[in-house]
Amino acid sequence: MASNNVGKRWTPWVSWAAVAAVAISLGGCAPRRVVVVRPAPPPPQYEVVPAPPYAGAVWISGHWAWRAGSYVWIGGYYVHAAPGALWVPGHWRHTWRGWRWIPGHYRPA
Repeated sequence: MASNNVGKRWTPWVSWAAVAAVAISLGGCAPRRVVVVRPAPPPPQYEVVPAPPYAGAVWISGHWAWRAGSYVWIGGYYVHAAPGALWVPGHWRHTWRGWRWIPGHYRPA
């Protein structure tokens, strides 16, 4: 009978430990810093898109990033496609506070 009580007390602790371990390992799930700047981003730079290096590669277009008080061009690159998902490119959106960066992400197909 005592072993049943110990098991009942131990289970919630194990559950919280598992949740904490998953939360720590998935650090990318934490809210991202919102970037809002006053000056509008420059027009996108022209990029020559090279041939895909492997089957199923997805091209991530280059974009302007805000770094240390000015815009810096980040060149495009290929990534492995996420199965059953479509890539939504990152973009700058004009808001009443300024220009806000919306990061690229996958969405269900």
